[in-house]
Amino acid sequence: MENASSLSLVTSGLEVSLTTSQSDALNPAYINPLRLLAGNYRLFGSRTRHTSDPDKRFTTVNRLQRWTAHSLTRSLDPLAAVSSNDESLWAMLRSRTESHLQALFQDGALVGSTPSQAFFVRCDATTTSPADLAVHQVGVLYGLAPLRPSGFIISRLILSTADPARPLLEVTPHRPPAQCFGNPRLFSDLSGIYPHP
Repeated sequence: MENASSLSLVTSGLEVSLTTSQSDALNPAYINPLRLLAGNYRLFGSRTRHTSDPDKRFTTVNRLQRWTAHSLTRSLDPLAAVSSNDESLWAMLRSRTESHLQALFQDGALVGSTPSQAFFVRCDATTTSPADLAVHQVGVLYGLAPLRPSGFIISRLILSTADPARPLLEVTPHRPPAQCFGNPRLFSDLSGIYPHP
């Protein structure tokens, strides 16, 4: 069992300080070393043992990807559910998705010196096939470039659109933007993922 004196290692210093090359040598073994960075001891890496998909190797990337998909779905679903699956809906879905990703870019969650280097959004006839139209679904394809690792992570959302044969469900109005990581501009809060007391 850990005791308070064994936990004080971080506040009193590290017995061995690793160089960048030593830390890099630990990466293939999925070891996240403690490093002194900018005067603070930090866990360096946040790698997982997920080996089959390199995009899922970093905890922060997983969280960003899941949170973005959840937030976009909560924002876009009510709009798609009451709209015809046509170019005007596609334009609205693109605009909302771009606004959400633009906020992430402005907050420094994505890399690139311009928005086009940090993310892309597609919602058109290339993401929504005739088969999708027949079953009243629309596809939104987006990619984002998180800080680590470099490169785009591409995701696809499938949303149900208005179907004259399906009765309309009561759509609850979208809640106003909540404080989320100190940013009131983001579309939704994390209450569905991280409930607060």
